[in-house]
Amino acid sequence: MEWHELTALAGFEAVGENREIADLQYDSRKAGKGSVFFCIRGENSDGHRFAAQAVASGASALVCEEMISGLDVPQLVVTDSREALAKMAEAFYGFPHKKLKIIGVTGTNGKTTATHLIKHILDDYGKQTALMGTNHIIIGDRVIPATHTTPESLEISGYLKEMTDAGCEYLVMEVSSHALKQGRVSALDFSIAAFTNLTQDHLDYHKTFDDYLQAKQLLFAGLRQESQGCGIVNYDSPYCADFLSVTKVPVKTYGLKDGADFQGKNIVMDANGTSFDLLFDGGSYLVKMNLIGDFNVYNALTAIAVSAAAGIPLAFISQSLACAKQVTGRFEKIKEKFGPTVIIDYAHTPDGLQNILETANKLRAKRVILVFGCGGDRDRTKRPVMGKIGGSLSDFALITSDNPRTEEPMSIIRMVEEGVKESGGAYEIRCDRREAIHDAVLMADDDDLVVIAGKGHEDYQIIGTEKHHFDDFEEVKKALALC
Repeated sequence: MEWHELTALAGFEAVGENREIADLQYDSRKAGKGSVFFCIRGENSDGHRFAAQAVASGASALVCEEMISGLDVPQLVVTDSREALAKMAEAFYGFPHKKLKIIGVTGTNGKTTATHLIKHILDDYGKQTALMGTNHIIIGDRVIPATHTTPESLEISGYLKEMTDAGCEYLVMEVSSHALKQGRVSALDFSIAAFTNLTQDHLDYHKTFDDYLQAKQLLFAGLRQESQGCGIVNYDSPYCADFLSVTKVPVKTYGLKDGADFQGKNIVMDANGTSFDLLFDGGSYLVKMNLIGDFNVYNALTAIAVSAAAGIPLAFISQSLACAKQVTGRFEKIKEKFGPTVIIDYAHTPDGLQNILETANKLRAKRVILVFGCGGDRDRTKRPVMGKIGGSLSDFALITSDNPRTEEPMSIIRMVEEGVKESGGAYEIRCDRREAIHDAVLMADDDDLVVIAGKGHEDYQIIGTEKHHFDDFEEVKKALALC
């Protein structure tokens, strides 16, 4: 593709001489002959500083927010380089989003489980469906490890091209607040947008809760009537009205309260799964699933409402959910012949931790023993809040290290400890996560429930700026072998 064609397709006026374009890059280290380099301003760096390096490596053109002197290549000056990247990435890959029905799910908690359930139902109904989210990206039989909940727009468009080439009809994707605020999905046309819930998270980035809310609302504000888009909103959320107010497309609601379009009633839960009655438009459907907990009823209702909006009959949806598999690292149960039952969950927010501990308390035969911590270089205000929740809803807590990143692990633990102390709960500190997991399992009786929260599916621990292999599942298995 040539430079002038690319800019025109993306809706920009051509500048400079026409050149052959080989690829698009926003990392100067990857720029080479024929690259268009996008100068993106980030939290910790400014791509404009690396433009010369990209040109020296062979970049044919720049997209920037201000002219850079001394560089003899075409420079397209735009208001927002990230937004330009999203538009040009779609143009470069042939606008693959137009060939897919894209379902976006946003919210603080529940995105991963909800998207997996939606994919399961769509696949079960014969619709070839790709997935993009926190755990991984799935295209046909290919499973690609994820580095972000929602990738940068360049990677998104590349994956979308692979999906259309593979014959996918649908894409169901988690859409993070970071991605929405940074315009990573601004060039996509969503068919269905779903909102799960909104609680404290990511305030290290958004600074205020209102900014966090406004970022989430962007997904709904972008739904277009001409695309016959629709919205799906959690009726029970105190922010339901905020999402209804920003969209002009039809919206259906779900929840446990009277007034929701898709309503869950008569929830029955045990250690093997959950069942409930689904009420919709005067009809009633019995839903049985292997997933456990009230929070998973909400996840199932999200998937039900979205799948119904995609044209799948409710009778089929309710039957399909009965064989949906547990999502890795989401209230995932491990039970061996000897030793306690262990639950591993990704919960890393106050609301997420409270949800899994409340469910654990409903299931327990004896004690709930908790292993948890908080990540470094992230929202510090939630640490004592999570500490208080952990101390209040467990019989004994082991405060440990999560992903400390560049913070000193004990300084994070001390902030969590403030909340545990306030709760009056019994606890000890084990800075080493491996030691904490082993101690929790070995101190537990067979009829105790051990909950390990924070990392879920992750098979690494970030210490400093490096990832080290660490898998909660592996450590639990080693500890249970000693019981």
